[in-house]
Amino acid sequence: MRDGFRYFATFLDDCTHFSVICLIKNKSDVCDATRNYIVEAESKWNSHVYILHCDMAGEYVANELTNWCRERGIKIDYALAATPQLNGRAERLNRMLMDKTRALLLDSNLEKELWGEALRTAAYLLNRNPSATVDTTPAELWYGKRQVQSNLKLFGSLAHTGKIEEARKTRQGM
Repeated sequence: MRDGFRYFATFLDDCTHFSVICLIKNKSDVCDATRNYIVEAESKWNSHVYILHCDMAGEYVANELTNWCRERGIKIDYALAATPQLNGRAERLNRMLMDKTRALLLDSNLEKELWGEALRTAAYLLNRNPSATVDTTPAELWYGKRQVQSNLKLFGSLAHTGKIEEARKTRQGM
């Protein structure tokens, strides 16, 4: 794809139902992405991750990740091979994200190479939707404050980049 990302890893926090997407170039990068997410989550909540739920994909059973988790006291709870129904919440999340990603790309008429940005946008929107499992939105629980949604734009809208001062001068006719 455009940025070289071919895969993604999703991380779903059981407490807040907040989902984090990590775009990766190779399946072997899942180990680093998982470690980075766990360190970030532990730092954010000043807490310790005790259990990591994942499927039996090769990147999750790699010695590097299992050794790192063992050293940190994190138990890895693997779903049985070829039984995605036992990993229901993660599978449902991935299905929802991919459905939203396809809808965003279709609606915006953008090329498929932008799937990573569409996926990030899908996760952003999903985290800001009310959830039946928590009293508020996952983003409000994760960030600890109400999220402003009035600044949302349509995915694929025309955007300009530049320096703010230059834009102000241009608008003022200077």
